[in-house]
Amino acid sequence: MNILKLIGGLIAVFFASIAVSFIIISRNTPVPEPKSPEDIVWEFLIKDKPINPEVLKNQLISYKRKIRNMHSIREKNTILIDSLLSHVAIIDSIHIAKLNLKDSLINKISDSLTNEISLLNTNLNLKNVEIVDSQNQLELLNQQIEILNEKKVDIDKKQENLKSLAKTYEAMKLKDMASILKNVDDNTVMRIYFEMKPKKRQNLLLALDQKRAANITRKLAVIEQS
Repeated sequence: MNILKLIGGLIAVFFASIAVSFIIISRNTPVPEPKSPEDIVWEFLIKDKPINPEVLKNQLISYKRKIRNMHSIREKNTILIDSLLSHVAIIDSIHIAKLNLKDSLINKISDSLTNEISLLNTNLNLKNVEIVDSQNQLELLNQQIEILNEKKVDIDKKQENLKSLAKTYEAMKLKDMASILKNVDDNTVMRIYFEMKPKKRQNLLLALDQKRAANITRKLAVIEQS
């Protein structure tokens, strides 16, 4: 933008310099003062030669033409200078108009880009908030998964212990089993029951007193039906 303004200024200065040069030349160029008719006649009178009216007439006509030519040249120079100045003014006006138009377009483009950048920044901030929220949710899910994995490990460990315990009961005699099961709650008894081999399960129920065995049997039936 600064380069365009500089070029436009140099063009205007160039044409203005030409116009000023014409003015200076036209004003400083010495123009011979035209002789008056009296001077012309006097020159003929002071000469030794006899006066020739025809020559005198032609001389006067020639001086008259010179005077007219000088006026014509001055008028042409003035017209040319005015024309150059007018062209310089037009070029300068056009250049200024172009610069103003470019400035206006640049300002509009700049404003548009500024608005777009602002909108993008707003959307980016929203996305960042969403990302942070998603990261928090992901971290929470990971924590929950970790807790579930720990529970699963604990459950698997308890299941293994229960299977091992069921094998122990499978190897016991009814009398020994009965004395132990008196101190075991019904839920634990049923869990041991399901971990025992099918052929050995009846021994678990036989080791219980009839009333408790009947009660556990009803519960087992409900579980199997569900």
